[in-house]
Amino acid sequence: MKVLISAYACEPSKGSEPEVGFRTVLAAARHHDVWVITRENNVQSLRTALKRDPAGASVRVVGFEHDSWILHAKKWARPLLHLYYDRWQRGVAPIATQLDAHVDFDLVHHVTFSSYYGRVGVAAVDKPLVLGPLGGAVRVPLLLLPLLRFRGLVSYVARSVLHGVSYARPSVRDVVARAQVVLVQNPGTYRRLGRVDSVIFPNAASVDLEWSMQGPVRDVDVAFVGRLIPFKAGSLAVRAMRYVSDDRVTLTVFGSGNQRRHLERLVKRWGLGDRVRLVGGVDRTELFDRIAGSVALLHPSLHEDAGLAVAEALTLGTPVICLDNGGPPVLIDRWATPGVKVRPASPKLTARRLARAIGEFVANPAPASMEPVKPTPEYEEGLMDLYDRAAGSAAAIGL
Repeated sequence: MKVLISAYACEPSKGSEPEVGFRTVLAAARHHDVWVITRENNVQSLRTALKRDPAGASVRVVGFEHDSWILHAKKWARPLLHLYYDRWQRGVAPIATQLDAHVDFDLVHHVTFSSYYGRVGVAAVDKPLVLGPLGGAVRVPLLLLPLLRFRGLVSYVARSVLHGVSYARPSVRDVVARAQVVLVQNPGTYRRLGRVDSVIFPNAASVDLEWSMQGPVRDVDVAFVGRLIPFKAGSLAVRAMRYVSDDRVTLTVFGSGNQRRHLERLVKRWGLGDRVRLVGGVDRTELFDRIAGSVALLHPSLHEDAGLAVAEALTLGTPVICLDNGGPPVLIDRWATPGVKVRPASPKLTARRLARAIGEFVANPAPASMEPVKPTPEYEEGLMDLYDRAAGSAAAIGL
């Protein structure tokens, strides 16, 4: 098939959404001829990486940038980033239709930054459409809302309202309704869309680590990986350490953000200075080594659509402890690596439950992995099956 992919974020070795875009393009290119529309600033590194992979010869890269004041202002505030993204999607529409006039695509796929409430530029092409995986509908557990603090709570309420308003646009709802296949990250988004034929298919399952397994020996360190912002709940991870009875256990926090000072104050207040280390950002190779040698990854995020850090830990064979909310539990179910899903309650009770899970892995550590652990089904295999489903559904209705 000739496949058109729209991937706003698409760049290797960057983690998060750019990595998902890159892995999706490679997965499709191993089976089909692929054209990808992405941001202009991704083009050079993407083309370089594609030259190193045999599947890269099947990929044509089209760069596009919406050059306006928003391009330069989007880093000032997240709402401006969303506004720029909407403008970018608008600009993609005519590019996609012009490409289709020359190529005559068999399938169109909208991936990365895929939220259920966002505009889809490539939907202008009247061909079988695959959306997602879509996210954006995970809710923070009610009893844990105080962890957001005032600014985080205001942001959460504002985002929820804006997402609902954005999804109410006919230009968005109609695209979701007409897509042949809609992939969603988690049960929350599945329920929000109300399409019983949606497929829960987390994009984090696309992870493919370029890391050499060294047969790490597990220590009693627990890793936390993520931005230090209210939604990632670093404060809950620190609080959990108050209830870990084994004094040998330490928590290493990898990441930076505006909550670092708040976490430093909590560490001092609770006398955890010798058991919690905030190390900031580190090189990805070092990060993978540290995760692979940890007894567990602690991921108490309050509002997570999927969680690439979770998928990376599971791939490295490191157990994951997360809240039973949003996307991380879906990932645990797809890997053979052990994991614990903690039922959210009050901050204190949730922290105690997290600590209990840590204690269980310290008492019975998972064996160190000598090779990457793959999800079931693997991302490429599952995605190609869904492409076939979309093309078959379209053929059945004469599209």
